[in-house]
Amino acid sequence: MFPTMAPTVCIPPPPLSEECSCAPDSAEWQLELLDFVYDTHKDRTYVQYQVCVYARNPQHTCNPSEMPIPLDKLFIQVPCNCDICIDFVTRDMDPDGYTSELDRGWAWEFGVQPGECQTFELALKGHTTLKTGFYQLMGADHRCVNDTIMVPDVCEEVEVPHPHHWAWQADSEEEEEEEEGCKPREPLFSKHMCWDACESVAHTEWSIDFVSSEFNPQYDTTTCVWKVSTSSVLPSPTCNAYDASPAPLTDVTIRMGCDCEPQSDTFLRSITDHMVPSGIAESNFWRFDNLDVKAGESKELTVVLKGDISMKWNGDATLGGDHRCVSTLTSDAHISVPNPCSNKCNFGEWTEWQLQGLCSVECGGGEQVRTRTCVSICDQSVFLDNCPGEAHGTIPCNTHTCPVWISGSSSSSSDSSSSSSSSSSDSSSSSSGSRDSDSHIPRHDGWWHN
Repeated sequence: MFPTMAPTVCIPPPPLSEECSCAPDSAEWQLELLDFVYDTHKDRTYVQYQVCVYARNPQHTCNPSEMPIPLDKLFIQVPCNCDICIDFVTRDMDPDGYTSELDRGWAWEFGVQPGECQTFELALKGHTTLKTGFYQLMGADHRCVNDTIMVPDVCEEVEVPHPHHWAWQADSEEEEEEEEGCKPREPLFSKHMCWDACESVAHTEWSIDFVSSEFNPQYDTTTCVWKVSTSSVLPSPTCNAYDASPAPLTDVTIRMGCDCEPQSDTFLRSITDHMVPSGIAESNFWRFDNLDVKAGESKELTVVLKGDISMKWNGDATLGGDHRCVSTLTSDAHISVPNPCSNKCNFGEWTEWQLQGLCSVECGGGEQVRTRTCVSICDQSVFLDNCPGEAHGTIPCNTHTCPVWISGSSSSSSDSSSSSSSSSSDSSSSSSGSRDSDSHIPRHDGWWHN
């Protein structure tokens, strides 16, 4: 009894023309396989990759410059070479890219800035498996990285009996693209703070002033203090059109400077020790609510951060109350805010992925759990929460189809009834053992077996 499928011979494509001097862990650019989906209705395979560029160079960097260089180009090469035209089997590339028959792969010339991540998706006709192939990342300074990653094998198109879908990240709305450099930002208004926005802080009864910043070496913390106030009289002109008396200040947000955008949404929370009065650390700002600073009163707002953190005069604040709010940006006024980006050791880089357990199935498409850790780029030992991407996930494995086994022929029925009964019993026992043998699928050695 033999399987109907014979192993596919994989002939490697021609080597990449350019040799790269940067090792994968020494460059600021990182490539990961995100998702692998086969849609039976459309008969298409979708493969997603993600490139993240560190906001600071890794510890053992190949970058001669002090700051990271944007990524300029991503190239992914097919794992096996055959007569199939890559452009023909490629349905779409998002963002727009192009195929290369000479180098046998897909290329994107798309800039990814430091501190940002970008998803690249391939849509291929039919169903393909994954095999180990090569990729190349090239920076704007012409440095590059060559390494291996799981790549769709367009030379092996197989028919699958049911859809396969591996996805370890929940669907989410596309994040707004971050502005390059330190360009002016829009005011930080949220629905829970206000219904109407005032044109200027000068038209409101509220104000905010920076008081002090002090580092405590004993506890290794930096304490930052601001004072918010509500005037006892309304300014003229005023944006308070509903009441003749000043409204209490109830909500305040303090946002970091536009040149210090964390790579992780939880970074600010991880370095915030506590806030007085109680508040919440968001992605790049601190939020105080339920303040109730009445007319003629003032209140100090305190944020205590871990480590020695300097201040910079390029942040902004939003003040709100009585369904109104105003941003200091509307008056072209900045406030002094912490600048955790001034210490490059606050930025992290990922360790290598560590696989957990085995592939969920031996064939037909499964997944395997993997984890990695974010560590400081200064010593690769201090744990941080400022790396782009996810620390946990799963990865597709054993995407090859399962072997199909051919059953044996039935026994003859020409014997006598007595011998037939005995033969039937023996045949039943033999047949049972045969079925057990046929139903057994040999284990594969590697979880990336294709």
